[in-house]
Amino acid sequence: MLEHALSKDRIHYSIAPAEQQNFEDAFFDLITVSSGIHWFSMADFLREANRLLKTGGHLVIYDNFFISEMEGAPDFATWFPEVYLARFPSPKRNATYDWSENHLNTFHFKRISDEEFKNEVQFTKTELVLYFTTQSNITAAIQNGNSYEEIEAWLDTELSRWFKNEYTVQTIYFGNWMQFLEKI
Repeated sequence: MLEHALSKDRIHYSIAPAEQQNFEDAFFDLITVSSGIHWFSMADFLREANRLLKTGGHLVIYDNFFISEMEGAPDFATWFPEVYLARFPSPKRNATYDWSENHLNTFHFKRISDEEFKNEVQFTKTELVLYFTTQSNITAAIQNGNSYEEIEAWLDTELSRWFKNEYTVQTIYFGNWMQFLEKI
C-alpha cells in the first residue's frame, strides 16, 4: 500500500506494529485508528499511544462493521450468522475491550466522548460478493485451502434470493462506534 501513497516532503511513512512505532516520544497531537484494534494487543497499544502523544493529545478509535441488516429483508439477518458465518467463521481476534474510565486511567487516558451509529451502503449482488471477499473470514478460508473462485460462486448463488437481477440494488446497514480519548 505504501508504494502507492503520495510522496510529500513533510510526510513520513512507516511500517511497524501498532504496539511498537518508531516515532519519538510526545511526537503527535492526534492518533487515529480505524477498524484495527481487534487485530492487536489493546493494552500494549494504549501504552504506545500514550508514549507517542503529547499531553492533552487525542486518540480517536473507530470501527465500521457488518451487522447483517438488509432493508426489507429480515431473513438476511438470519442467513448471515447461520449460513455465512457457519461456513466462513471469523478468525480469532480481540473482540472485547474494557473502555471503563478506571481502566483507561491506568493507561493515562480519559474518555472525552463515545458514539454509536449506523450507516447505509447500497450494493448490487456483484458488489456485495466482492465486499464479502475482502473480509478476513474469506482470507482465512483461502489460506485453509478453499478456492477463491468457489467461494465467489457460492456467494453469488446464496445472495441471489435477495437480488432479482444484476441491476438490483439493496441497502445494507453497517454499525459504527467511536471512542474519543485524551492523554492525561
